[in-house]
Amino acid sequence: MKADRIVQGKQQLQRYRRRKSTGPKIAFFTGGTGSRFLAQRMLTYTHNASYIINTSDSGGSTRQLRLLFNMPAIGDFRSRLIDLASVKTKGYKQTSELLKRRLKKDTSPGELEKELHDIIIGSDPMVKAIKEVNPNFSKMLTHNLLEFQKYRLIYERQTGRSFDLAGASIGNLFLTGAYLYYGKDLELPIYLYKHLAGVKGDVVPATLETVNLAAEMADQSTIVGQHLITHADNGPVDNIWYVDREATDARRVYPAANPRALDAIREAKLLVFSMGSFYTSILSTLQLRGIAEAIRKNPAPKVFVANSREDEETVGMTVGSMAHEIVKVLRENDSISGVNSQYLTHVVANRFSGQAVLFKGQYRYFPPDLVSLPKGIMSDQVSLLEKAGSSYYDPYRVSALLFSFID
Repeated sequence: MKADRIVQGKQQLQRYRRRKSTGPKIAFFTGGTGSRFLAQRMLTYTHNASYIINTSDSGGSTRQLRLLFNMPAIGDFRSRLIDLASVKTKGYKQTSELLKRRLKKDTSPGELEKELHDIIIGSDPMVKAIKEVNPNFSKMLTHNLLEFQKYRLIYERQTGRSFDLAGASIGNLFLTGAYLYYGKDLELPIYLYKHLAGVKGDVVPATLETVNLAAEMADQSTIVGQHLITHADNGPVDNIWYVDREATDARRVYPAANPRALDAIREAKLLVFSMGSFYTSILSTLQLRGIAEAIRKNPAPKVFVANSREDEETVGMTVGSMAHEIVKVLRENDSISGVNSQYLTHVVANRFSGQAVLFKGQYRYFPPDLVSLPKGIMSDQVSLLEKAGSSYYDPYRVSALLFSFID
């Protein structure tokens, strides 16, 4: 990799800034929050980025929805759609605030029902503020929240299960209402919000199936459920796969990739294995049927931008060992076993310039270990942190780095 790659990329950024609506197609394998600031920055240079996000999240507000409706995880899509909405859309600020809002946690069920009811009928101040500047948006929001409430009551009667509104995300309830209203089609509510909010780029479900994750940890124990895997204290993850339900005797399954995700991969001029939860967001997506083959057949550069520091999923790993895992998973899930560079061409690790080994005294910054990369893969270390002691990358520098790979 060239020493002046960041400089080279900055020149590319200036060129595309003037024509971002026709900017290059880039496909990101990512989670809901790991590359949030990068996604927002990329809007300056291209409106043709696709963010391929899995539907296996099983924690928080999303978990309550999955338990009641047996549906794909929707929370990460809500987060990325808000990130990519156009600030020029009337009511952007007010709508974003409402969709980010969570119902109170420390109040009675009756108060929670009233809080949601006030939002649905439009008497809540936040909804009134949206209606003043964008009545169509207000109508769409309240309609789909009403649909959520209607289906919620039906499903509660049918299943005998109660939905806990405490801490529920309004954005998640809105998208769920649209999902149920449109016949359990996950892409229609995403399409609806994208066009009404002026979202630039694509937010693509990696699969349209309702999926669950199971993992074998370093101590050979098995954990079922993304929310438990991500926060397990016996990491790192050793292996991850899909199961038909959250149970210790669950059956292994092999869900198919969303055709739109495959199209995004095939058409991309750059493929990026982006920052995020390495196993539950990135490697799990790469296991979906069809993903590995689509990656292998696309001759575009394929770049892994490693996280700056380890987390519970990756304790003790290095950038080199993570690169080996990417190649291994893709080769194992392809119809044929291609050469390494057909799945991954470049690995980028952060250069620390003498910074502390530990982040906040707990997690290590990832050692590069780039000398042990899979054969045929190029690598480099680049200073990417926004400041010393941080765990966040400077989104401008990462954008420049990525654009340097595009001809």
